[in-house]
Amino acid sequence: FAQNRTISGTVRGKDDGIPIPGVNVAVQGTNQGAVTDANGRFSIVITSDNAALTFSFIGFNSQTIALNGSNTVDIFLTANSKQLGEVLVTGYSTQTRSTTTGAIAQVDSKALENRSYTSADQALQGRVAGLQSTGSSGQPGALQEIRIRGIGSINAGSNPLYVVDGIIINSGQLSRSATTSNALSGINPNDIETITVLKDASAAAIYGSRAANGVIVITTKSGKAGKTKIRLDVEFGSTKPGITRSVNQPLTTDEYRTLTAEGLLNNPTYVSQYSLTSSNVLQFVDENFGTNSGVNTNWLDLVQRTGHQQQYNLSVEGGDANTQFHVSGGYFKQQGVAIASDFNRYSTNLNLKHKVNNKLSFATSLTIGQTGQKTPVNSGYYSNPVGSAYFLPPYISPYNPDGSYNIDPNSFPASNFNPLFIAAYDKRYLSQLKGLGSASGEYKILPGLKITSRIGIDYNNLEEDTYWNPTYGDGAGYKGLSARYYTRYFNWIWTNLVDYHIDLNHNHDWTGNIKAGYESQKSQYYNSSATTTGFPTNYNITVPSNGSTPLEALGTNEDYAVASLLALGDFSYKGKYVVSGSFRRDGSSRFGSDNRYGNFWSVGGTWNGQEEAFIKDISWISVLRARAAYGTTGNANIGNYNWRSLYSYGSNNGTSYNYNGAGGSAPTSVGNTNLTWETNKQLDLGLDFSIFKDRLSLTFDWYNREATNLLLDQPTSLTTGFSSFTNNVGSMRNRGFEVALSGTPVKVGSFRWDAGFNFSKNNNKILSLVDGKDQVNGSFINREGMDVQTFYLRQWAGVDPATGDALWYTDGTKTQTTTSYNAAAQVAMYSASPKVFGSFTSTFSYKGISLDGLMYYNFGNYIQDSWARYSQSDGYDPSDNRVASQLNRWQKPGDITNTPKYVFDNSSNSSRASTRFLYKGDYIRLRELTLAYTFPTSLISPAKFSSLRVYVRGTNLATWVRDKNLPYDPESGITSQSDFNITMPKIYTIGINVGF
Repeated sequence: FAQNRTISGTVRGKDDGIPIPGVNVAVQGTNQGAVTDANGRFSIVITSDNAALTFSFIGFNSQTIALNGSNTVDIFLTANSKQLGEVLVTGYSTQTRSTTTGAIAQVDSKALENRSYTSADQALQGRVAGLQSTGSSGQPGALQEIRIRGIGSINAGSNPLYVVDGIIINSGQLSRSATTSNALSGINPNDIETITVLKDASAAAIYGSRAANGVIVITTKSGKAGKTKIRLDVEFGSTKPGITRSVNQPLTTDEYRTLTAEGLLNNPTYVSQYSLTSSNVLQFVDENFGTNSGVNTNWLDLVQRTGHQQQYNLSVEGGDANTQFHVSGGYFKQQGVAIASDFNRYSTNLNLKHKVNNKLSFATSLTIGQTGQKTPVNSGYYSNPVGSAYFLPPYISPYNPDGSYNIDPNSFPASNFNPLFIAAYDKRYLSQLKGLGSASGEYKILPGLKITSRIGIDYNNLEEDTYWNPTYGDGAGYKGLSARYYTRYFNWIWTNLVDYHIDLNHNHDWTGNIKAGYESQKSQYYNSSATTTGFPTNYNITVPSNGSTPLEALGTNEDYAVASLLALGDFSYKGKYVVSGSFRRDGSSRFGSDNRYGNFWSVGGTWNGQEEAFIKDISWISVLRARAAYGTTGNANIGNYNWRSLYSYGSNNGTSYNYNGAGGSAPTSVGNTNLTWETNKQLDLGLDFSIFKDRLSLTFDWYNREATNLLLDQPTSLTTGFSSFTNNVGSMRNRGFEVALSGTPVKVGSFRWDAGFNFSKNNNKILSLVDGKDQVNGSFINREGMDVQTFYLRQWAGVDPATGDALWYTDGTKTQTTTSYNAAAQVAMYSASPKVFGSFTSTFSYKGISLDGLMYYNFGNYIQDSWARYSQSDGYDPSDNRVASQLNRWQKPGDITNTPKYVFDNSSNSSRASTRFLYKGDYIRLRELTLAYTFPTSLISPAKFSSLRVYVRGTNLATWVRDKNLPYDPESGITSQSDFNITMPKIYTIGINVGF
């Protein structure tokens, strides 16, 4: 008689090596069976020495192997449909596409590796339908703004939740002084295996009170059993200033001279006072402004440059059936296209998995990134090098005859500074350490029943230094100023889960998986800063302790905690019908005891039509799936103590609470113990369709997302000492649809063309506000029935062709005009939110040659030029320079133009905020283009290489803009308001990937 033997192993996908959960493992000729767990592992007892095992799963080709005495088996299944076989990591579970009921998209490492982006979120632009990824600055290391299915809140933030290797992390801009920074830049994109985007409630509700704006799950690379592999990636390149609009070029000296002379003649006061005429006005300008000096400085050219970029990445991975490892190290440096801007990162990643025996296994991961970011000092717009380049007159020389910087105050208009000197001697530097670590253990109690425990840490340490030199610029008034900021975020999270796999009748017809557990998290925040003034003229003495006079010392300690119960499960019948559900109960210290706990849940269902007998016979249908899901999620992205009435002590941001020289305090906010979460209720209906063995695949999703209990400022009696307090009032809706299309239109011999297209359309609508009243915030208005990013501006009516005067409409009917800015009516119209956005992707490959491209498009939004008040001022504040669009001004009766007559010291308010400076934001951008060659194995194997690839890549190569009058780059952030930001760079790189 044969003895019973336990056979164990792991099932992975052949294409990517990722473990596959839920694979049916059957002993051939018997009713014995097992199912792989979330890590693709299985264990089964056999009674025959000649047994064979069959592995089967939806989306993969079945495989049968004879054991031949082996007790360990590692299987690699080949996908017969990418639509079904794709393995999705959602944080608390790992699923294949065929068993999901929610709207989930995944981006793999091929879209992330060796890119010119400082953070992985930048690489998401155009990769995921429904995800809007936009930057507003070309500063290396800048923040990238992400919105999933629209703007989800008015005051509580619309950023998605980020989860890295199971750890909920702090993201966004954590720095206090940097112009723009990004916490995610501490994670090397080359260390990432997949980025999974959870878009609807069915996918995201398990994250409860923080998932209202979607969840982005990042999984770093892990080792795979097999031969040890070494990979080296090296890349060099250059960065160049990006899109430059001709209408936004600063004026030359001749243009400035002509325009100033014309403006003087258009101002009767100056004509009378200085007896100006057309014959003597140019001489007057030369004598008073120095425009005859022979100097014609293009300051914009001086503050921009061609930068350099380089990156190196080395990784080693391997292991056996019991232990797998992955370790990597990387260095990245990018020099910005503006002077005094650059970014560098040192990074390392370690992942280790070890199976002690058939019941017990451990895993650990560690990611560390040390980044340094140098940004231009931005104390005033005349000290901002990009801003000053637009304002400084062209007749001023940046250098003295001896080659030193020109800092003669008589050479520059009041409050203007030489940006080259400021960039050389003023400093702003951010050093950030990001550390992510986790350790987990898994124990199998019984077949199909296991427990897991994981503890993770997210640590961010920021040190920021700002220095203004004592002799010139904004620092001269302080005799030098130095500030040092120290910030620390420490976050730990502990998760404990019980996981039970169900196989009701042991023939895999009725299967399911249930998880339940407990999670606790605590986040601590600390910051301190010290600012001093009075420094010696030695520009190397820059730390605050060297200042003679203390100016300010500040500090803050905050923390919050979340405790959660959670459960999720899915059930399947023959792979045809799948139902899923999740539940989470969160308790958060950010809310009062009356509303500290909230419940969030989801239900969903999927029909895998391709498994039906009447569809299986239709050979050209590969996938036919219908999905429906509904659920609730929350948003708790407010201050840690908003529910409490707070007092401030000492001084804060220039306000002192001290009294008669003694320490004092004062109330600074009104609490609300009834505060609770904003709640999102979302319905999603989806269809996945693939034909001709995935030659053409389509995913369509329609959603309705309604946010209630919005956290808004509600007016209160002034007798309280405050004008408002935070309360749960208001509601808003996002409704739209997404289309993702991919396929292989041509596949002939060694030639292949793969193409993709995605399209997203979202409509935002405010449903209710406090007492139904409008809320005006700068250039925007929140009004019931309108988009949350609706502009609220005076309506521009153009220029009177007879007089050249500016005109505005007196009301929204556009029937009456006025020359008085104050008499013009403010009108709610146009939105900063795009109506549609998406991308085209295309890859041509022939043998080892490939050409890969991505084009991103954005249509339907409007962009506001926030600085047009000065750069297109029509003569207001005339000592500053202007941009070329001013050359299109009205000059004589009958001229048809949108630019009023130029008047020196213009007081007409023609350049004040109005729809005159709104531009259509439609654009198409060639985001990426890569030409690569992969050497054949036969050619490189004698050199002991396992792989060798060389490539050239361009990023942001070309941009097509619909509105030819748009002054700036159309990628101007979520709010579509352009500023004197560093332009988005064009990046050209060449690289090599070597495998050993």
